[in-house]
Amino acid sequence: QFANKTFFVTNHHVIDSGKKVAITLPRYGAQKFPVRIIADSPEMDLTLLRIPGKHNVEVTTQNIGNRDNISNGTKVIAIGYPLGQNGIKITSGGKAGNQVMHGTDYLQTDAALCPGNSGGALMAQNADGEYEVIGINNAIIPGQNNVGYAIPSQVLKAFLSNYLYTYK
Repeated sequence: QFANKTFFVTNHHVIDSGKKVAITLPRYGAQKFPVRIIADSPEMDLTLLRIPGKHNVEVTTQNIGNRDNISNGTKVIAIGYPLGQNGIKITSGGKAGNQVMHGTDYLQTDAALCPGNSGGALMAQNADGEYEVIGINNAIIPGQNNVGYAIPSQVLKAFLSNYLYTYK
């Protein structure tokens, strides 16, 4: 939340071809909420969304952690809608490491990711035992079991700082 408004982050490739974009929230079942695209970065593969003010929704916000504070092998959970299934799903695994591909730094995980997990949070517990977002689920290698990639929290923070501080 920022400036008393609730924002959502997803991957650019999730909304890329959408003319009208809507989201569902687990708390509200199958109800769809139209969203406005506030900021979009195809290069970072991140998009910032906001539900218009006429829709009053209740959400639980998540803190953004630091991927670098999470050691390789630390337990992580991936949240998303794998294969377009109804209802949010959570898979678990570990932080496998960091990987640079095509000049971009990613966080690698062995938590099961499938198409549909893109744009969801990759989370780990902080020192206080609370879950924080350490990445945004982004990619898999087709045919490979449990090799998934997430955009690291530092990239997410840079994306948000570029747009939220100039948001009116």
